Parts: sequence; C-alpha cells; structure tokens
Amino acid sequence: PVAAFRKFARAVMGIPDDVDMSTCPGFFAVLEVYLGILVAVYATHLGGDAVSRETADGTDEFLFVRPLPRGRILAAKLVAAAVYLALFCALNLAVSYAAFRGLGLPESPGAGTLGVMLDFTWWLALLGLVFLALGALFAAVCRRPERGARAGNLCVLVAYLSGVVQEMFSDREPVATIARVLSPFRYFLAPDLVSGVFEPGFVALALGTAAVGLRVAFVRFDSRALVPR
Repeated sequence: PVAAFRKFARAVMGIPDDVDMSTCPGFFAVLEVYLGILVAVYATHLGGDAVSRETADGTDEFLFVRPLPRGRILAAKLVAAAVYLALFCALNLAVSYAAFRGLGLPESPGAGTLGVMLDFTWWLALLGLVFLALGALFAAVCRRPERGARAGNLCVLVAYLSGVVQEMFSDREPVATIARVLSPFRYFLAPDLVSGVFEPGFVALALGTAAVGLRVAFVRFDSRALVPR
C-alpha cells in the first residue's frame, strides 16, 4: 500500500497524502501529477522556442527583415505555442475519458468522473500557461538560446522541489505557504481538484505570474540584439 512509503518518498513521487488511490479520481489525480511535470517541461520549451528558435537556427534575417514589429511576430508565435498546449491538454482529456469509459469503471460521486477530469485539464492549462510565460521570459533575458533553455529547465526543477518541500512540511507554517507560492505545481492541490475547488488567490497568482513573465519577455525581446555575442 501507498501508506507503507515514508512521507518523503511519497512527496518526491508526487503522491499526495490526502488522495485515496483506491478510487478512480484518486488514481487519476496521481497520474495527472506526473503529466503536470511533462506539461511544465513542454510548455517551457514552447515558450523558449517562440523567443529564440530563429536565433538558435541562424535564420533571424529571414524572419525579422519583414516589415512587422518584433512584438507582433513574437505574439503570433506565442499564440501558436498556446494552441499546441491547449491541444495537448484536450488530447489528454479525450484519451483519459475514453479509457475510463472503455474500462467500464464506476462514475465518481458529485460532479462525476468527467467533471474531475475537466478540473485537472484546467489545472494543466494554467500550469502550462505559467511555464510557457517563464520559458519565454528566460529565453528573452538570456543572450544565448542554450542558456535560456537551461534556465527554463532549472526553473521547472526548482518549482518541483519546492512542491516536495510543501508536501513534506504541509503542517508547518510559514514554510508550507512559502514553498507553495514558489511552486506552480502546488497552486492547486490534488484533493481540492478532486473536489472541484480552485482557490481564487492562486488562480490570480498563476495568471499574474504568466502576465508578468510575458510582459518582461516582450520588453526584453523588443530591445535585445538578435544575434548573440
């Protein structure tokens, strides 16, 4: 049983203490924790590539000689990245629900299994939006694309480790609160999502973080040299 693992092991593996894995929503919640890591890495690279792909490939002169503002070009690329992210989340929802129906599992009480899956899909979308913005920010701030990619990956790692700290010290304040604020993975907790609860403060924090990250990315991208030195 999961309870046989030490709390540190459960925290590192992303298994929340307050989720019953013997139920379909609980088991799905743990699976979505792992998918959240994948979405974070994917979104970070989408955001970074939107900013620095031409610089990395050496094709800047073919794109930025067009009579368009840099900000407009970047905005179009970020919108395309967001569409890819949305399709990823939608595909996960469709495949998950199809698997649930195919296995003939019993419906969850309350909002039902589809409602739980929809809540986790919104969580994945918000999580991806935050890391998309952070990936764009680091790519715009760093002069070289490889440095921006490393900074984005390090951000994902730090966020996940902060989530582990939050899970480990969930009963100790203010450590748990500080760690939760530093980890987008813990803005919305698995037991809350199973119950259909989104804390407004953390919704605002996620959207605010994404807005600030994108704003800084646009400002830095508009003023930086396109050819790294």
